[in-house]
Amino acid sequence: MAVESAGVFLFVKVFLNFTVFWIALSVAQEIPLPETFINPTFQVAHYLWEGKVTQIVKELDRVKKPSYILATPEHSLFISSFLDDQVLYVSDTRQKDSHAITFAQGHGLDGPWGMVSDGIFLYVASFTTDRIHKYELSSGKFISAFGSDSDPLDCPEGMVVGPNRTLFVASFLNDNILKYSLDGHFLGVVADKSNGIKGPEDVVLLPDGTLLVCSHYTDNVLKFNSTTNKFLGEFAKVERPVGLTVGSDRNVYVTSYVTNSILRYDGKMGKFIDVYASGGGLSGPSSVSFADYRTLYAASYDSDRVVLYNSTSGMTFTLPGRVKEYDGEGTFIKKAQEI
Repeated sequence: MAVESAGVFLFVKVFLNFTVFWIALSVAQEIPLPETFINPTFQVAHYLWEGKVTQIVKELDRVKKPSYILATPEHSLFISSFLDDQVLYVSDTRQKDSHAITFAQGHGLDGPWGMVSDGIFLYVASFTTDRIHKYELSSGKFISAFGSDSDPLDCPEGMVVGPNRTLFVASFLNDNILKYSLDGHFLGVVADKSNGIKGPEDVVLLPDGTLLVCSHYTDNVLKFNSTTNKFLGEFAKVERPVGLTVGSDRNVYVTSYVTNSILRYDGKMGKFIDVYASGGGLSGPSSVSFADYRTLYAASYDSDRVVLYNSTSGMTFTLPGRVKEYDGEGTFIKKAQEI
């Protein structure tokens, strides 16, 4: 695995009439992995920028098509392994002895996609069975599943917890955005194809309550009033958008599946800012999630891996998949009271 970036840090401190400069120069280099890690499915390379490079490696051989990723402020990761019909969990990617385990499987979970937490429960979209599964966050215990033949839920993907303990769900196959209570009661259709939605993939709420929807087949992100359901027009143009999240800077980060990139947009006006991240093994990005203000995790669906981007160091860390062509605040609610 090679990391093709370099970080130069210049620290300036003024003390009395003297100016002292500390310069720490860290040049990225190719670090050979032990033979046992020649072709792992899951690795984490964690770098400490204090004049040296430290590597922490973990391995997981079960990630197949990570469709969605949910990061917590503690750097825990929930990963939807789509083809294995399970949700994987890593308690802390920064700790060497933090192994990935199966958090949820069975009970009809088939093709897990979107995930969201209210601080007590984890909600997982079961794409193939048109159901939303509910698990106890602390233990992984299966609680229930909702969505039925009487609800227009068809291949659910992204979800977001809204005001008054509600859940917005992207219903991919029939171009709907649906609303449920967190207890599983169907509350109605928020938006549909008459609003220009075609292939909704992910949803997120802006701080002002505006609901954003990735409309995959129309190459844009649409916006709605989450209270009145009023269509507010186009938020941004994105080529084949799939996943999105809101950063602590209140900007919106969207994955462009066909360009293998993560794009950043102004959270108020939807104006394009820049290509926030690309490369580092990112192929077919399907989901993004911030652990903290500078650390973004991305699910790379086509390469069976997860990529970590650090905005402070500018470095890219790859959690590689099985293919060999590589070099080397928005989605998680910490406390239930915040709802």
